[in-house]
Amino acid sequence: MRAAALLGVLLFSTACLGHQSALGFRARQAAMRGDAAIFRELMEEAADTTPAGPLDNPEKTVLTHFLDLAADPLFFPLVEEWMQKGWVGEDMRCAVYRAHYRAELSRDPPAALASAEKILNLARAAAPDAERQWEVEVCLSGAPFLTATATAALVPYLSLAADPTEPIRFRAGLLDGMTNAYLTGAERLYGNQPELSREEAQALAKKQASDQATRTRFVLDSVRPYVESAFLASATARGVLEVENVLVPLGQSFVGRYAESSDPYEQDLAWAWVRTLKSKKKIARIMGLGLWNRNLEPKGDVYWYLCFRPQAAAPKSGGVLGPVKMIEAIGIRAPGRLSPESIGPRCEGYPELVGPYPLEASARGRLSERSVDGKERVAVLLKKRIIDGPAETGEEPSEE
Repeated sequence: MRAAALLGVLLFSTACLGHQSALGFRARQAAMRGDAAIFRELMEEAADTTPAGPLDNPEKTVLTHFLDLAADPLFFPLVEEWMQKGWVGEDMRCAVYRAHYRAELSRDPPAALASAEKILNLARAAAPDAERQWEVEVCLSGAPFLTATATAALVPYLSLAADPTEPIRFRAGLLDGMTNAYLTGAERLYGNQPELSREEAQALAKKQASDQATRTRFVLDSVRPYVESAFLASATARGVLEVENVLVPLGQSFVGRYAESSDPYEQDLAWAWVRTLKSKKKIARIMGLGLWNRNLEPKGDVYWYLCFRPQAAAPKSGGVLGPVKMIEAIGIRAPGRLSPESIGPRCEGYPELVGPYPLEASARGRLSERSVDGKERVAVLLKKRIIDGPAETGEEPSEE
């Protein structure tokens, strides 16, 4: 027994020593200490280290930790030295300048802007090359100068996005960077942050989504005179549907307002946003919108109408966000726009009508938003769906 125990201690000690001497662990400790000078030795060691497997990259591991010291005077001299030796991969170049931008923004704004310009130049150079599209996304998606600034500070980047002489994918990357932000819905906020009440989680989610919606409208309105609606929608769809994903459960719709607009350009945006993401891979974060549920939302454009009764039912207990009033409705999905006269016979007992909208979720959110009574939440309860098959699939009309 004593021998076994001694062996266990020795194995544990060896494991601890191995862990402490591991390159990544030592690089992390050096970053926490603020010891920039030692990274020259760590990177040289990394360059001489044989990767443990296809996913192991010793130089990248050391550099990732070194990014925490981007404000150190040694940061750029060391990085430039490593670039010359080929130790900084192409996929990390923008990460270097993004880290420096964040570190210097409050201390030395001109230096921060110089790093932003480096990022723009890398993305611009990569944009025309189909095999380097990944670099445009790596450089511009979530770039701090596109997301963490006041809208007035976006003007230089809006000008680039509107400039027809710039590469088209570069312009699209800028627009995506300025409008795409991960947002957390009220239900998840409530579950992840026990200190929040249901009402506080709802209010916080609504504020974050509303702020992002305001920012997005600013970007859309700024570049609209210079770009086609199809391009603008394609470049901003991911961010718009992120906002929609949070607002719809709260009884609102960003897309729905555009669909209702009397402006054909705004109507085009509404359908193009939905169409753009329907054709892309599924995104788990926004699956709740039903974009990839082909039983309801085919790949092509569809037009959703809701017939409803104007009176909301008495409050009922509703999930984690408290009481909610229910509006009974009939949903109608058509492959094209319908006249009120053709819809009327299908809506017996449900005299009011809204639509069309490009997505059933947006139709629900917008009807709830239009039906708000005081501070009570409103949700739509579909009693029936009437599905007119779109011409592209040859579906027969059906009811659910």
